[in-house]
Amino acid sequence: VGGVDNSSFGAWLFGGTNVNPLPPHYVCPRCGCVEFVSDTRDGFDLAPKQCACGSELLREGHSIPYEGYTKAQQSGSIISVQTSEAFKPIAIKVLKEFYHGIAEVLSVVEDMDDPSWCYEKYVVLPKDKKRPVISDDGIWHIDGEKYWDWFDNEIEFTFHVNEQLNFLHRMQEATHAQLPDCHNLLSESMADALFKRRCDTVPFITEKLPEFKSHSFELIRRIDGLSHSISAWEDNAELLIQSGEASIFDVPAAREDVWSEIVAALAKQGVYDRGLALLVMEYVRKGRFDPNTHKQIKSVLANIAIPTWYIDCLSKIQYLFPKGHCFAFLIVDIIQEWFRMTFPVEYDQCRKIKFENRG
Repeated sequence: VGGVDNSSFGAWLFGGTNVNPLPPHYVCPRCGCVEFVSDTRDGFDLAPKQCACGSELLREGHSIPYEGYTKAQQSGSIISVQTSEAFKPIAIKVLKEFYHGIAEVLSVVEDMDDPSWCYEKYVVLPKDKKRPVISDDGIWHIDGEKYWDWFDNEIEFTFHVNEQLNFLHRMQEATHAQLPDCHNLLSESMADALFKRRCDTVPFITEKLPEFKSHSFELIRRIDGLSHSISAWEDNAELLIQSGEASIFDVPAAREDVWSEIVAALAKQGVYDRGLALLVMEYVRKGRFDPNTHKQIKSVLANIAIPTWYIDCLSKIQYLFPKGHCFAFLIVDIIQEWFRMTFPVEYDQCRKIKFENRG
């Protein structure tokens, strides 16, 4: 699952996402012992450790606040499902079977949709809501604006065919290998390999970063976040980092980073009302934080010791991706990198198929 739903602890418990939103912690797969750690930014960067029972502890937790999820739910839940082409029919079948007898699952095509977008949209229609007119092809064709006038607290699923997942599917077919648990792949060498790959794929960011003695998964997540949200990087974060005024670990790379920064500043003053953080996060992620319009908010942020450069940075951002979105794809990247290192011949062959398909 991609998007804000990665911030839901409930979705993680029920297997709806593989992104654990809790703070960094160790958890024992055998006895269930849990140990939270406060001096590490991300659970994937925790050092390997054994439980008292002798089992290797899992390293978990990406510190994704639930507020990033709850705000999105006020007008219904829009769940983005990233899938391979081969698995998509199965995923849609499971969705319809899950709601069978409870609600109707309608296939939706908005007339305003870009036909080049590779996704299928479904909406869960409650029994107490009037059924719209469905075409002979079994699809609800509707103008985009009218659809959103109709949409109110419903659940929408969009199934996106993801090329990375297509690639992993081809690798499984070529190698007959079981997908490994990504926790078994967490290592400094894996982080180094993924960082080097970022240097090839997003050079406009990595070329302007300082040299790091070691690479972390948190660093990679931040690079991914900034590469998704160009307006947060160009003439903004890049200038702050190059001038030495801030590091890549200081600038906001995801919407939840804004929330966490403000909550931490308030906590230092003994204030635990999180409403301000939620309000500012919502403005910033949509590119609506205007220091001229929101003078009072700007003054409050300054009063709680949010740096001036940070406030100015927020006003330049046009959009920020969810933190969970970046981690969901980072996990895919970890497994893909394992395939590259373990099955180099098959990896190159599948890469060739990928580029031939593009051609």
